[in-house]
Amino acid sequence: MPTSSIGDKLQEVGGTLTGAIDRMEERGLFRRKRDTRDRRIWRIWLTDSGIQQSGKDNAQSKSDWRRSKSSNV
Repeated sequence: MPTSSIGDKLQEVGGTLTGAIDRMEERGLFRRKRDTRDRRIWRIWLTDSGIQQSGKDNAQSKSDWRRSKSSNV
């Protein structure tokens, strides 16, 4: 997925997104590589660690959401 698509989905601008992407890449959550046809584009792929972390975050978010819903009843 191009980083511009990620920025669009997160509603973030390039400068803000670049720092976050750098930190996540350093943590080994994904790898990125320039597009072979258009070197202005960076392609990003989740690593196994990134996939595992994504699942944990999603599970935690769902748990937090359920807890907040039950306390608001």
